[in-house]
Amino acid sequence: MRRDARENRERITRAARAVFAVRGLGATLHDIADHAGVGVGTVYRHFPGKEHVVATVFDEEVDRVVGLAERALQHPQPWEGFTQFYLDVAGELTSDRGLQEVMLAADADAPAGSSAQARLAKSVEAVVARAQESGELRADFSGSDFPMIARMLCAVSNVATDGDRQLWRRYAMLVLDGLSTRSTAPLPLHPGPPDAAGA
Repeated sequence: MRRDARENRERITRAARAVFAVRGLGATLHDIADHAGVGVGTVYRHFPGKEHVVATVFDEEVDRVVGLAERALQHPQPWEGFTQFYLDVAGELTSDRGLQEVMLAADADAPAGSSAQARLAKSVEAVVARAQESGELRADFSGSDFPMIARMLCAVSNVATDGDRQLWRRYAMLVLDGLSTRSTAPLPLHPGPPDAAGA
């Protein structure tokens, strides 16, 4: 790929993330082209349709989350690594409407397909398993719980006023306290097998 073509593709991808963050996945390729400062024809030369743009954004975010998981696994304290991973991922999701829609897609046809979702789930489960093996994360927590917790925190963020955009952190910490082995009340239900959506 020529340098100018590569730069255009990167510009389009950055623009897509910015537009999706504000407008969600309802944004059009024309919206993305306008934000990138290119013609819509240029967008189509790189991406046959909007779903391909979404898939690229999804792939990039999976890479970011996997990187956060790898960093958590290197933390000398498993619980602290888990906590940082949990808050970092929650922070990204609560601040980006488009990312919420992409990462929290509940169906099997989520962008980028099952291989990316499987990679995501594997990374999350590794962070969870390490914290559980340390005895600090309750044993009945599962990586499958992450999507539901993320949805809850995103809901808080989405209804918060401008002055309370960080209100989700309060509830994130309340949930985190309940995930610690210091909390002894048993969990009544299990969310089912991991589907990786929004992990």
